[in-house]
Amino acid sequence: MPGHGIAAGGNPGCRSGLMKKDMGIEKMKMANGRRALLATALVLASGSAAAVEARPDGVSAQPDAVRASTAQRRSAEASFAWLARDAGLLDRALPITETFRASPGLKERSGRMVAKVRDRGDMARAAAAELSTGAAGATGVARAAAQPGFGAIWARADDRIAEARARLAPATVESHDDIDIHSFVLPAGWTEEEVAAVLMATGDYEFVEPDWLVYPTDTTPNDPQFGQQWHHRSQNMNTVLAWDHVTGGSDVIVAVCDTGVRKSHADLVDFVPGFNATTNLAEVDGGNTDDALNGHGTQVAGCMAARGNNGIGVAGVGWNFKIMPIRVSDRSDGTALLSDILQGARWAAENGAYGVNCSYGGANSSQANSAGGYIRNQGGLLVFSSGNDGAQDQTVDRPFVTIVGATNSSNSVVGFSNYGVGIDVVAPGSGIRTTTRAGGYTNATGTSFSAPLTAAVLSLIHDADPTLTPDQVEQILKDTARDIGAFGFDIFAGHGLVDAGAAVETALFGPSIIDLPFTDDFGTGVLSNLWRQPIGSVNVNADAADLDPGDFALNLSGTDGITTVGFRAGFIASGVGEIAFDVQHRGVEAGESLLVEYLDILGAWSPLTTIVSDGVDEDSFSRVRIAMPLFAKYDGLKVRFRAQGSDATDDWYIDDVLVDEFVRNDIPWGTSFEDGIDTDFDWAVSQGTATSDAPNPPDGTMSARLTGTNLMESRPVDITTVTTTPYVRVRTLHTGVESGESLEVEYRDIFGGWQTLSSIVSDGTDETVFTLHQFLLPFDAFGPDLAVRFAADGSD
Repeated sequence: MPGHGIAAGGNPGCRSGLMKKDMGIEKMKMANGRRALLATALVLASGSAAAVEARPDGVSAQPDAVRASTAQRRSAEASFAWLARDAGLLDRALPITETFRASPGLKERSGRMVAKVRDRGDMARAAAAELSTGAAGATGVARAAAQPGFGAIWARADDRIAEARARLAPATVESHDDIDIHSFVLPAGWTEEEVAAVLMATGDYEFVEPDWLVYPTDTTPNDPQFGQQWHHRSQNMNTVLAWDHVTGGSDVIVAVCDTGVRKSHADLVDFVPGFNATTNLAEVDGGNTDDALNGHGTQVAGCMAARGNNGIGVAGVGWNFKIMPIRVSDRSDGTALLSDILQGARWAAENGAYGVNCSYGGANSSQANSAGGYIRNQGGLLVFSSGNDGAQDQTVDRPFVTIVGATNSSNSVVGFSNYGVGIDVVAPGSGIRTTTRAGGYTNATGTSFSAPLTAAVLSLIHDADPTLTPDQVEQILKDTARDIGAFGFDIFAGHGLVDAGAAVETALFGPSIIDLPFTDDFGTGVLSNLWRQPIGSVNVNADAADLDPGDFALNLSGTDGITTVGFRAGFIASGVGEIAFDVQHRGVEAGESLLVEYLDILGAWSPLTTIVSDGVDEDSFSRVRIAMPLFAKYDGLKVRFRAQGSDATDDWYIDDVLVDEFVRNDIPWGTSFEDGIDTDFDWAVSQGTATSDAPNPPDGTMSARLTGTNLMESRPVDITTVTTTPYVRVRTLHTGVESGESLEVEYRDIFGGWQTLSSIVSDGTDETVFTLHQFLLPFDAFGPDLAVRFAADGSD
């Protein structure tokens, strides 16, 4: 569908015209036979978004509120550096919406809390709302003109970040500047819930929660060697199949964030220097990483990387992995502060560790999730055990932490394994044969051992294909996990039982089904393993016109064809799905075509669109966007491209393929109505009709007609990607409209309300020429879900 999303001045068939245009909601034609407001093309460009707060672990809604007592007020005033804009905060009744649930012996309150300062993008959204209140009384153009430039948003955002840190400074014990999390002492006379309510009310923090004192998950000693390592069997974790391909290279580092590791064990032989998070000392600077007090860490290390095939003891998942000991506890019971555990985990990733394991409680905290995101940015993965209380305490899905429950030799989730929506996978955790700090071996039980087995499998996947991103590696783990509970994801087994063999083979040879979104710009110059069943001489090259230096496109000639892997598209069942790509043809005779098909839910190939050549070589790409048919919205959807040519000189070039749920448009966005009124991608509501009746249209032949009280409302547009002031541009013409009747131009602000940009009022005289209108958008339009509405205010 060439022309969708084209900004003012752009060539409707050229993607460079779309991508390089600066700003504007361009001309929108609205016509009305007796009473017609005609607008010819619409364009929108620029802005930012609304804040989303992460909910801490163990949160549940509460009806209670906190109003500070005199003693509490004194304590809080001494603990925090309150700002002028905090005036009255301690006098208000603030609802307590979060209850932090401790679990004795697993996760206990420590008298300390942590707060994460919101990132610059979130602060910019808060700044936009703050600054826009100064012009709240104005409307339309006057309202926009009353506000300073958009650069003020970013300056205010930076100020708010500095203020958020300064507010905590008097009580701060330790700041983790790499992720902007600050650990501070709980003020006297306050509960953690009350402090969280007050600090969250400032609008400056992503989350505020206890700095939990967390325990290693329990272990139960037992007995004998590799023949007793049932978890490696093909019917269980299937490590033996993975070892047919990779056994864990010495260039892969796994980190044991635990009680230390006993390096003198004969089966733990390859180490890199580690870190002691309780003393903040690297091992090379004197930090003690020995497992002298507890033994838990040495057992965990054996699960991950006991030397395999050496005739001694047991085999870890990775036979030759290097072990990085990260000591996070200096107590005989193994307990540790969660902030220390995560500091050690981040240090490990910064120093080259890939699989970073934490066999402790605290998996479901916001703090852990933030650390997990940081570790992924470093190129690694953070893994936590779920806990051994048989409790449903994994209450939030933490996207950056791989949380693991436990199974037994019958592949059943064991009763002690904690569960909930946060569980990602399960792995063996009952009677796991591993190493001890005394130099021998034992059988150990608990999710403490399911987690390192999983962290090591993630590292094996990485070893099989080091080009995979951490997100891709984790997705392979989930995709290949065996479904052992209720069909699909469930709160006890998550995505299923870890299958090391299937995961490694998928890393080596490619998956058969993946989660959306699917994108491919062919940037590597080779066809990825997400494409299957090539027909003919399919290749990726730089022969197309309008490619930037170093860019590539998929090339189909003659009768070549190619098919994607399967997609899990069932979640789009009640929404809008999008299949999009750029296309260009060269050397293709008139009438020959490119057929685009999808594999429907009935197992048949059905057409999506046919692009027919006019016989003239194209010198640029056109963007094609197709709404996903109903029968495409299932798990297993595939897309196929087939050239319908006569010889090898017929070249179709395909680039920037996208299959995903459609949520909003990007900036710049616009429409000229040349393809009618699109209610899939452009308009959420349209009571208008496409028409060619308007006189003297400035572009093309089509316009949109609104009569009486008809309206049109756009799909959301994300204007958070530019710093210049955005605007709406529209061209209108009216016929048969009485004097004083109008076309209302409105926008949806960041609070979800509709505000007036302008009223275009009729003088009662029919127009014969379109008039251009341009309206600057005010501060409170600065968000990811801006929408524009045109409403006719007529009598018939």
